[in-house]
Amino acid sequence: MEYAKFVYYVRENQNMHMDIKMAVITAIDRCLNENILVKELTAYRKEVIDMFILEHYDEEFHRRKQREEIREEVREEVREEIREEIKAEVREEVKEELREEVRKEIYEKLLAEEKEKLCSQLREEIEKEVQEELKK
Repeated sequence: MEYAKFVYYVRENQNMHMDIKMAVITAIDRCLNENILVKELTAYRKEVIDMFILEHYDEEFHRRKQREEIREEVREEVREEIREEIKAEVREEVKEELREEVRKEIYEKLLAEEKEKLCSQLREEIEKEVQEELKK
């Protein structure tokens, strides 16, 4: 029960934004003032401080590692979303370019067909005119 109270004091101090070492030292002093774990904290004060600091850094390292892994996962998700957005943009650009190329091809084809029809019609008209003039 006394150890639980000591740990509670350490966490309480950390919640007041103390660094881990200061939180442990303050908790030890408080426990000694309240006659909690007096023999243990007096005899092993440095070891208790070192143990809590080491445990805190291990925990902090683990948290950082987890955050890094999560960040990398999210980063990869964002990359994939951006890839898909870019693919869609490129697809639209290519589609528009192809639409323009096909429009030009069709235009040129229709233009050539229309020119050929017009030439054919004009040829027929001129031939008729020439034949009529020859008949005169």
